Amino acid sequence: IPACTGLTAPGVFTLPPGGISRAAARHATDASVVGPANPAQVGEIISVYLTGLGQVSPPVATGAPGPSNPLSWAAHDIQVFVDGVPAPPPQFVGLTPTVVGLGVINVQIPAGVRVGQEVPLYVQGPDSYTAQATVSIKASTGTAAVSILAGNNQNATINTAFAARLIVQVKDAAGKPVSGAF
Repeated sequence: IPACTGLTAPGVFTLPPGGISRAAARHATDASVVGPANPAQVGEIISVYLTGLGQVSPPVATGAPGPSNPLSWAAHDIQVFVDGVPAPPPQFVGLTPTVVGLGVINVQIPAGVRVGQEVPLYVQGPDSYTAQATVSIKASTGTAAVSILAGNNQNATINTAFAARLIVQVKDAAGKPVSGAF
């Protein structure tokens, strides 16, 4: 019987299990579960659990747990998209150490995604993708910043103008420029 096979067939585990819902994901900082009561932040690294990574290197025997040293990496490129925005290349894609048959992707939530409880999470291999999971995301609690773009190193008496125009850029806590800020 002919069968179609692919290099990868990513399938994100969900909570509750069995379908389109929240990704089984943990915060990399403390291993707590990512969810509506404990959402991820823009810029944060989360661990997303899945199956279907395809071949790994070094190879692992069927039924054997993922090794801890060295780690067993996915042999094929895997990309993650959050809310349609490509995430930076994952820090790790491979087998979860000490667990049988469980893949993990350590991925950063990219800037530019919307905040919400059910933000789409897509995982794509070279020949397949999955779109059945969501992730809860809250606004970053980073620091807003003001950068001088032009006119630095000037001084003037109070209530008088600088000799050259002072131009600054204001960025919000997620690092996005704030339009109309002066």
